[in-house]
Amino acid sequence: GNGLFVTRSISMHELLFSIGPTTDAIISLQTATKDVDCGEAFRELSKLGNAGSQTVALAGWLAKTRICDLIDGDRIRPTDDFGVAYVRALPWSPEDQDHVIWWRQEEADRLLDGSIMYDEATLIRTQVLSAFPLLAGIILPVIQPRVEANAEGLKRRLGFEDEMDTDFVCNFLLSTYLRGAFVILMTRSFDDSLGLGGEREEESRLVPVLDTLQHTTGDANVYHVYDSDNDCLEVFAARDLAEGDELVLTYHDDMSKEVFGSRFGFIPGEAKSVRMLLEEKNAMLFPPVII
Repeated sequence: GNGLFVTRSISMHELLFSIGPTTDAIISLQTATKDVDCGEAFRELSKLGNAGSQTVALAGWLAKTRICDLIDGDRIRPTDDFGVAYVRALPWSPEDQDHVIWWRQEEADRLLDGSIMYDEATLIRTQVLSAFPLLAGIILPVIQPRVEANAEGLKRRLGFEDEMDTDFVCNFLLSTYLRGAFVILMTRSFDDSLGLGGEREEESRLVPVLDTLQHTTGDANVYHVYDSDNDCLEVFAARDLAEGDELVLTYHDDMSKEVFGSRFGFIPGEAKSVRMLLEEKNAMLFPPVII
């Protein structure tokens, strides 16, 4: 998250903000299955029953939406729905958030070798990369003709100086934005703990505004309530807040640090980045070997 702060004193149980109707504002599997180009394919993909199939389908929709928007020049159009604008604003590059999914293979091998993160991080990377061919088969037929029709403008926006090969550009866009989509879902999505229901309990959702709140190792200073009558997620102050206080959440307190670091890209309570901890062979991630 980018952090969210209050601009005045807030009383305990005071409403901070509300998000709704959730059917329009929250990005979920249902959003992906309604896509005009790939919705049916994403629906069938989500029904495979494999671990994470819903996440894979939603990642495909995120990447496809961002790529099509980029090809069109990120033009803000009156017909844009909220989802397109929200997806455009998400952090899409490795500069926005370092994560094991972005690392080159040799980089991952070097950093993770011997650490307690190795197994979990390797599993995440393997699962993500294995989804690429399937998602490319769904998305490529949609983006390829658009790339060909918008070649010159896209070439300038991507900074390509040489004559553009359509296949290369499509592969570049898919590789970049599929990775970005999985990082976004790994680090920003919420599960059914929101109480919104869904086709399956593990379904991932992106919740605008709420996803900007940072994690805390202490007590969260907000709580949420789902108002089913108005289809609205309401967020309240869990205690009195002073002007300038940051709103914080706590999640996955029972998750081990190697799993948490691999999924979210940081270790709770640790100021140093995961990359820095791995680079310096920190004892937190490299426990001594007992012979």
